[in-house]
Amino acid sequence: MTSLAMTISFWLFMLATIATILIGLLYATRRTVMPYHLDALETSWDEVDGKYQFLLKALSNGGGFFGLANGLFMLVILLIPFRQGEMGRLCRWSYWPSRLFTAWFYSTCRKE
Repeated sequence: MTSLAMTISFWLFMLATIATILIGLLYATRRTVMPYHLDALETSWDEVDGKYQFLLKALSNGGGFFGLANGLFMLVILLIPFRQGEMGRLCRWSYWPSRLFTAWFYSTCRKE
C-alpha cells in the first residue's frame, strides 16, 4: 500500500470487517432475540410460544453465523491480496472461493 488513498481504504475496510465480525458474534451467541425484536412483537420472551421461540432463535443465530462467516471471509480478502497489492488480480483470486463459500452456505441452510 503506497498511496494515502489505499491506506485509508484499507482501514475503512478493516473497520467494516471488524464490525461485521462483532455483530455476527453478537447474533450467533444470543439465547433470545434482541430486545427491539420483542418490542416490535409487543410481547415478552416468556409469552412467545416455544416453537416460535425456536424459529426466532434459529433465524437470529443463523443470521449471526452468516455475518461471522462473511466477516472472516472479508478478513481473508483484506489481509492476503489487499496488503500484497494484488487489487488488480483480486477478482480472479476471489472468484471461485466466493462462489464456493456462497454455495456451501446456502446448501447448509436448506432443509428437506
